[in-house]
Amino acid sequence: MNNHSVIRYLLLLFASVLISMRVNAQHVDDFNLVAQRLINRDIKTIVPHHQDSIKVNEYLKNITRCIATRNDSALIYANQSIILAEKAGLIKKISVALQELGQYFMSKEDFAGAISCFINALKIEEKLNSERRVADLNDDLARVYYYQEIFGKALEYHEKAIVIYQNLKDTINIAKVLSHIGSL
Repeated sequence: MNNHSVIRYLLLLFASVLISMRVNAQHVDDFNLVAQRLINRDIKTIVPHHQDSIKVNEYLKNITRCIATRNDSALIYANQSIILAEKAGLIKKISVALQELGQYFMSKEDFAGAISCFINALKIEEKLNSERRVADLNDDLARVYYYQEIFGKALEYHEKAIVIYQNLKDTINIAKVLSHIGSL
């Protein structure tokens, strides 16, 4: 390979990385807009259309599979699941998609994207009064802060999660959170 080929290759690689970063940021902004629309509405009045639920579930499974294989198609499936779930009024599915997307961003060490997704999912679940999901999302947020070595924030979210798990008498998740707290 001559010098021109190497330089051309490096420029193409750099351009693709920049485009990828821009696409990730754009997707997070789009997902945030959907979440904000839901958070600002009375979501209990939304009537779900369950015929689209199967397709949304398929997209959610694909997100999980893509995260496991570190495949960026997770963004496409997340986008599809959120758009379809919003049209169908499947609010909880949007929250699940945001949580899965947060897991994707965690795998990419995009902590800002992960926090954004987890917080928006958390706000939706708080409006739905889904205690277990609120606890799970608090635990996810704690993990993000742990990996960023912001241990005070990590402890704060772990404490929120453990209080909810104690109210639910969920001993397995209590033990899990205590283990996470022990690693701080």
